Amino acid sequence: MKTDKAITTVLLLASIVIWGLIIFRLVKLNRSGAESSIQTAPHRQTETDTSRVQLMLDYPDPFLKPLESPVRQPASIHAPPSRPKTPEPAEPGFRFHGIISNEASTFGLIGEKEKMRLVEIGDTICGFTVSELSTDIIMLGKNGKNIELKSE
Repeated sequence: MKTDKAITTVLLLASIVIWGLIIFRLVKLNRSGAESSIQTAPHRQTETDTSRVQLMLDYPDPFLKPLESPVRQPASIHAPPSRPKTPEPAEPGFRFHGIISNEASTFGLIGEKEKMRLVEIGDTICGFTVSELSTDIIMLGKNGKNIELKSE
């Protein structure tokens, strides 16, 4: 307790001395009328050639072209021939929540019912094989078909 009061007293005295020196120097400078030793560079007026200014982006400016009206295609009279669809693999019974990675490898975080599971590329889960992992997408393969799950 005594050391806290002593430290507070020392800091208070130090701040009073420092602010006193600052105020003393400012008053002394103002009384002497001495000109400041700070020098500034002379102001140069530059002209900008607006004819050489151009938009440095990779896409056309959408505000410089007229609005386009949407083009509607007429309804087709003849329906295209239907092709037999190949059966898509059933939706998996789990959800993709994202990835966890370190210097050595990357794991996908899969939620099955009430459990969480980490999978790598090449792992099999519920008959689906993990073929690709990215920050928000996991690619699964089953019977030669691919399914893409997005993270939630």
